[in-house]
Amino acid sequence: MTVTLTAGRFDRRTAAVTHAALVIGAGAAKAMWTALWPSPDGPFWTIVEAEPGAGALLVETAGGQPYSVRPDGTLARLRGHVDRHPAQRLPALDELRNAPPVPTDALLLDLTPTRRPDLKPDRIYVYATGSAARHAIRRCLAEGATGTMVPVVLHSSGAHVTRPHLQLRVRGPATARLARYLNGLPDTTVAVPCDGSARVLTEWGYGLPVDSSRVAALVPANQTWLITSDSGGWRIESHGEEVDFSILLTTSISVPASAAPAPPDLTSMQQEVRVRPSPRHSGRADAVLVTDDELTPLRQYIRTRPLSETAHVVFGPGHHLLIAPPALLDEVPIGTPLRRIGPGGLFLESTAALVPPVPAAARQRLFAPDEESLVVLCRTGAYRLQLADTRPAWALWLGPSPAVEGDLSVAAKEILSRYAAAQDDPAPVQPRPSAAAAPAGPVAGNAAPTMAQALSHAAHALANGHLEEAAEWYEFAGQDRRAAELFRRAAA
Repeated sequence: MTVTLTAGRFDRRTAAVTHAALVIGAGAAKAMWTALWPSPDGPFWTIVEAEPGAGALLVETAGGQPYSVRPDGTLARLRGHVDRHPAQRLPALDELRNAPPVPTDALLLDLTPTRRPDLKPDRIYVYATGSAARHAIRRCLAEGATGTMVPVVLHSSGAHVTRPHLQLRVRGPATARLARYLNGLPDTTVAVPCDGSARVLTEWGYGLPVDSSRVAALVPANQTWLITSDSGGWRIESHGEEVDFSILLTTSISVPASAAPAPPDLTSMQQEVRVRPSPRHSGRADAVLVTDDELTPLRQYIRTRPLSETAHVVFGPGHHLLIAPPALLDEVPIGTPLRRIGPGGLFLESTAALVPPVPAAARQRLFAPDEESLVVLCRTGAYRLQLADTRPAWALWLGPSPAVEGDLSVAAKEILSRYAAAQDDPAPVQPRPSAAAAPAGPVAGNAAPTMAQALSHAAHALANGHLEEAAEWYEFAGQDRRAAELFRRAAA
């Protein structure tokens, strides 16, 4: 097959995107190269290797200006085509090949999907954060759907924006009904795969205007593409392993079987006090309660996020408390959000209330929170956790450190001894203690606390509601933004 080179000029990015879609979707070109010349601001130039006449047709259809490429690498205006830029100097082929390139995949990510309201996929992908992700999981479980969840990061195609999300891959007999419902949740995107490989996803109700299998062939092996109708294209990178979200069926995140479930009996408190759902309270989180089963997805979620720097976990009897500055907890999609009602470290499920109402003085007598422990009240039960069992969140995934040798070798001691003997006032080489003999535990005497100790003190103060003290510890640890947030809350 005879092929020729055709150059094309496009003054708008949308025209270059359309051209890339035509070339890849039609499969009419053997190769394509796109660059910005004479400056990084454009215009866009493409070199298409295709059959005679096909390259010029592809350029013109997309709204570009076609040019022929001579054997010597210079560009020439085509006969019968009106030149819209007669004063523009034409670049040489080498100039275009050395100009800033524009990858074809970056252009295809800017494709505008077409409406496809008739889609009835066998699986959907849901991208959500915080309370929306929790609600989406509850709804999927209530509908009898199955699937997995994994933390992901969405990278925009051109604005250099990154967004952490939780990805749900959902299968079930009612995926179409689920998709319509979940697509109405705030900050939630429902997507469907364009082909069997699921390398390219489009927003629910839309499809690609070109052959999806040809586009999927351009997606790197470690990525998935999401093409939306209003926010452009996104590269999706997974950060962890997929976990079956049915493990949450045994936790408080599962939807109750009846509309008005019987609240748990808090007989351990020896009072006729119950925890009931309350529409007057939002899902604001001062802490998050997680179960043993939720520790694995929690670890995968926070290990690559800023939350891992300041969060602490208070371990308890099958239930554990995640403590961090409140602004960071609002996006955690795992566990049960809690709000601190006081006094001290007394927490209640965020969307619940005590019935009958219990004044602060009575709460102190009934539940006895103190400076050494926390008490958590929720619809699944009541739990007391000891602050002595608090650990940094990174303890969920970090093991022991490697052994570090600190003593001098025999050869080094001999050299230092000879050096000392050559001085006017020789000083014998003293044996140094090995790293293994260094004292462990808190800093002794009047030494300043370490960053880890400061963050631990901040977590304890935060759990007990001492916002100013927590802010001072965060400030000491160099977490100025977290400290400022807590100072503002304390002043309010």
